[in-house]
Amino acid sequence: MTLKLFCKVAPAAVLILVSGTANAGQTINETGAIVCVTDKWEEKEPEKGHKLADYAARCVNIPDGDEPKSTGECVGKYEYMPDGRWKSSGTCTNTFKMALPQ
Repeated sequence: MTLKLFCKVAPAAVLILVSGTANAGQTINETGAIVCVTDKWEEKEPEKGHKLADYAARCVNIPDGDEPKSTGECVGKYEYMPDGRWKSSGTCTNTFKMALPQ
């Protein structure tokens, strides 16, 4: 990922990751963490400075408290305008693994 692309994607990533923070070396079982892996980032430039991107990712959410851990799959589209504005849309599906009472 180039620095230019990272600077454009960072605002969207911040919105997604506001529920937790991560530091290098931090354990994955710490509460309040979210970890995502980008599976797809396909970018097209129909005209100079106007970019369209298709996005897909998988995430693991480790909530605060006693809530169950969950996984998620996200897909979306990003549009970057020549004037610096951008917009996005998409969906995420979360799957919760809950222990059954015995």
